[in-house]
Amino acid sequence: MLAPRSDTFKIRTRAQSYSPTGELAGSAALEAIVQRTPQPVDSAADILSSTNRRFRLLSVRWLSNDEI
Repeated sequence: MLAPRSDTFKIRTRAQSYSPTGELAGSAALEAIVQRTPQPVDSAADILSSTNRRFRLLSVRWLSNDEI
């Protein structure tokens, strides 16, 4: 029998902001750990469907320049 499982993902993102003159005004980097759970978002949904699964945000942290 097939059964859905939990998956954990690490997502990293970086953004930069520029002034009207084109100079770098600032930057930031963020790391998030999210978990896709076996439970569907809609309780009436098919449990074996790979879409409409719940996600849990496990952690979020800002990254320093040497961690990028």
